Amino acid sequence: MPASDTESGWAAVVINYEAGEALRECVRSLLDDTSAGHPPEVVVVDNGSSDGSAAAVARSFPAVTVLHPGANLGYARAANLGIIATDAPVVAVCNPDL
Repeated sequence: MPASDTESGWAAVVINYEAGEALRECVRSLLDDTSAGHPPEVVVVDNGSSDGSAAAVARSFPAVTVLHPGANLGYARAANLGIIATDAPVVAVCNPDL
């Protein structure tokens, strides 16, 4: 969901690598969190997975931004890429097993 549609003012960046179903469950949990008034903007950075987990998230949650940098960038570079993809003033960087 674009940051302009996120009235809660925060985003979650999830770094994915071969997380399987845990990624979808994590994204679902984040989107169900309305404790700030609205769900967060969610950005998934797929670090070169081959398990189809990022594609499953893209199909199940079309409002979620899924980035495919084309390689495993490492955690910090993937986190920075996800942070850059949002304008939210507060960003939580998460693992899929959150």
